[in-house]
Amino acid sequence: MRKIVLSSLILFSLSCGSDDKANNGQTVINNATQNNNPSNNASNNKSNNGTATNNGTATNNGTNTNNGTVADCIPSKAQWDATVKDRMDKNCGSCHGAVPSFGAPYSLLDYDDLIAGQEGMRKVDKIFPRTADYTMPPNGAQVTHQDRDTITEWASCGNVHPDHGIGLSASREVHVPTAKPENLTEYNFTANDIAIGPTTLDAYECFTFEAPASGGFISRIEAIVDESRVLHHLVLMRTNEAAGQQFGGINCATSNGKFYYGWAPGGDALQIPDNGGATVGPGEKFLLQIHYNNGAGLEGITDSSGVRMFISDTADKEYHMLAIGSGIPSINVAPGDQVESTRTCTVTEDMTILIGFPHMHEIGSEFHETIIRKNGDEESLIDLTGWSFENQPFYDYNVNLEAGDKIKTTCLYDNHTDKAVQGGLRSADEMCFDFMFVTPTTARCN
Repeated sequence: MRKIVLSSLILFSLSCGSDDKANNGQTVINNATQNNNPSNNASNNKSNNGTATNNGTATNNGTNTNNGTVADCIPSKAQWDATVKDRMDKNCGSCHGAVPSFGAPYSLLDYDDLIAGQEGMRKVDKIFPRTADYTMPPNGAQVTHQDRDTITEWASCGNVHPDHGIGLSASREVHVPTAKPENLTEYNFTANDIAIGPTTLDAYECFTFEAPASGGFISRIEAIVDESRVLHHLVLMRTNEAAGQQFGGINCATSNGKFYYGWAPGGDALQIPDNGGATVGPGEKFLLQIHYNNGAGLEGITDSSGVRMFISDTADKEYHMLAIGSGIPSINVAPGDQVESTRTCTVTEDMTILIGFPHMHEIGSEFHETIIRKNGDEESLIDLTGWSFENQPFYDYNVNLEAGDKIKTTCLYDNHTDKAVQGGLRSADEMCFDFMFVTPTTARCN
């Protein structure tokens, strides 16, 4: 199944649920949990925040030690037979094949041999710390995100996710939210009790919901992480999709909207400081897309993840989302080719860029954005190398621009696949955008 960020090929039906198990049993109102004195956050759920560390330890899903041991972990034999053995052979078999080669100490292709011995000393216990921190396969060998995710999560029984941020270099600081705002109404929007079967790999499920009827200003958005063993990331967009209390099947392949928030393991909340807020109209529609991968082949798994919004009636400064970049039509990358896509736009009025979210898909390699001042001077807005599709955080910009200044956005692509890649909404396609929160709300870059 192909992986999709802004669209995919999965249909599902979401029924209106009762209390959300990730939200301490608060009352669900229009599929949103409301609490005027919020005490919850993304870590107050059954699996904490889903963050995996680089030494192979995991958070609150088993007792772990620094040698990569996950207590009581017996990786699934069914998942090994169905998916993992072939992936191990493809990515590790040249050295750790049936007959080890190139100095490899042993084979990694026999299930019974992998799980034999004392926990912590088994061969399987040596796999996921190395795949999670990208030290295996060695020498920067290309491994698809699905293969790395599946092998890591199978070997750790779903307790560890790979650190896809390894190798990413950015010229700007990752956005870190300030203290959670007080005395604001919080709304929790969750996909409740979604069954994630043991054969589920790279599944995307979408549903819509409506903002509060009164509207207001979003000051903070954070992820509600329920079952971290299968949750890979979620994306929140504004959309024109139908929304309401009766959630029907939403076709992710045809659903789209303006990006608003994204989360992946290790990610944090998005927060607008200094009593600022992103304007949201009464009953405005949102699309939530959740990406699941049950690489461990776990049985009986359900998930109730989603997003939490903090909304105020007033804001000292209003922001809106502005999408800057070369877009979609200009991208065409032949197999084995390296291509760049560039577009320059002109700022229509004085504005401040608070936060940015550079965005490409799977063959992206570098992202560069330059401010060209009216007098011709140039300065870097952001430079990213070692791009990772699975690790796309927000960055703090805090840059002032004047009418007539220009923004030049350049995306570099390295097509290591055997198929041509063009611009589009699917993950098999490509994009080149920087989604920015800017003020005033009338500011544009054309």
